[in-house]
Amino acid sequence: MGRDSDPIAQRIHRENVERMCLASFVGGLQGTVGRHTRIANPQSIQQALTIALAATEALRQEMAARYFWQKHRRNVRYTTRAQTRGETGFQKVSYETETRARN
Repeated sequence: MGRDSDPIAQRIHRENVERMCLASFVGGLQGTVGRHTRIANPQSIQQALTIALAATEALRQEMAARYFWQKHRRNVRYTTRAQTRGETGFQKVSYETETRARN
């Protein structure tokens, strides 16, 4: 791009460069973050960054919650009330957490 002294030509060049940078940034995003950002169709780099950061943080929180529940499921033992009282027959399920010794 050449340097023009015409302010209208400069504005057109600047808008074209901003549009190309935005397309390049959004196109380079991968996975869920990229998909969410492309679907949102940002009109500026600032909007694209805001959307990408929000999607990244949402994924991070989702993974933390998933890890918490996986860890919780490993520490829970499922038994029937009949088993806990020594009775026979199947009754409603109660949940008892196991206590594990920590080293």
